[in-house]
Amino acid sequence: MKPNGCSGTVLAVDDSSDARALYRRLLESTGRVKVLEADSARAAFAILGIGDSAGAPPPIDLILMDLFPGTDAIQTCRLIKATPHLTDIPILVVSARSESEALESAFSAGALDYIEKPVNRVELLARVGSLLQLKSETDARKAREQELLEVKRELEETNQELRRLSSLDGLTGVANRRQLGETLEREWRRGARDSVSMALIMMDIDRFKEFNDRHGHACGDEILRQVAGLLRDVVRRPADLAARYGGDEFAVLLPATEIAGARILAEKLLAGAAELRVPIQEDGSSPKVTLSIGAAAAHHSLRPATAESLLAAADAALYRAKRGGRNRAVIVKVQPGGEPREDSAGPQGESARDEALPPRADELISDLVPGYIENRRRDIRDIQQALEQTDFETIRIRGHNMKGTGKDYGLETVTDLGAVIERAAAAGSRDRILSCLARLSAFLDSLHVLPARPDPPGR
Repeated sequence: MKPNGCSGTVLAVDDSSDARALYRRLLESTGRVKVLEADSARAAFAILGIGDSAGAPPPIDLILMDLFPGTDAIQTCRLIKATPHLTDIPILVVSARSESEALESAFSAGALDYIEKPVNRVELLARVGSLLQLKSETDARKAREQELLEVKRELEETNQELRRLSSLDGLTGVANRRQLGETLEREWRRGARDSVSMALIMMDIDRFKEFNDRHGHACGDEILRQVAGLLRDVVRRPADLAARYGGDEFAVLLPATEIAGARILAEKLLAGAAELRVPIQEDGSSPKVTLSIGAAAAHHSLRPATAESLLAAADAALYRAKRGGRNRAVIVKVQPGGEPREDSAGPQGESARDEALPPRADELISDLVPGYIENRRRDIRDIQQALEQTDFETIRIRGHNMKGTGKDYGLETVTDLGAVIERAAAAGSRDRILSCLARLSAFLDSLHVLPARPDPPGR
């Protein structure tokens, strides 16, 4: 009789060499079963690889174990079942009728079946066959589960890559319009929770249709890729997003950014475009690239300001930049009621005067902002020191000054936090002051800073 047509390796654990020889003769007579022998629990552990990581243990499909006197066999069952790579191996115990208590303990320790002594050949082969079948089915099921997990992992990776590709523009590699729209809505909601400003830059390549008509689409594609490369170089904050909006139009989403940060980044883009070089064409020309930029900034506290109104304001600013002569930026600040206020930057980043700034102050803002940020960081350190000395009058004065300089630089967050610090110092509220300092530090970290640049030739 063959054990259900199943093959496998059986480990026979018995302190009697005669019993082990009998098991070997009966099982291996089927031609499908190989028997390994162990005369003790320690020998069985060595074969099974318990406590020894020197080499991989042989594949064991079934353990045939005699309940020899004492609790050694019961403990052996527990240790085998507690070992991860042995958990699925069925244990068949051999027991005398008088060992019912030990048999109950063996089942509790993990044994699946038993056979009584003296061993009957037919019963032994039947029970061994059933357990080998169980082990085979368990292994097949786990293999299928592993295959499914692998397929699931590959599918998730594929879906993730498809999501990534579906969010990118195929030609330039920056985000596409769909990704911009989704991110704009998500960041607008986040900004509303955090009560911070947001800026959006819209820009397109001046006279791009003429490039295509004169130099061909290959040249036009190269210009698009170079502008996208400029965006990747300039837009570096993790939360910011550069996207191709369509055709020759691009957009930059700037969460937690006020109008000054948008202006600085717009100037940097104008200056960077002047450095772009398109390969020399067949007619010997090397097209120059200029950009028209429209930027808008809005604070979430303004009503009825929305993500759509910010996009509309930036788009309208872009139209005014093109109408004003191209190669320039028009920057607007969305006011209460949704009306934008204009603040322009001329060709190659020349800044025009804004009503909210002192005369010509905005022409120097690219150079002044780094120093301004450092001065505010010094204010933070001085206020922290004044807090240690409980000097609320010094803190009140610093907050008052901060409120004024924030207005000068168009930084509403600094203005608002300065006012809160001033009031908190007057009230002696240490916790409110510390909270404002933390928010101010985070805001300063978020500002875009454009390094000082020389005046362009011919000015």
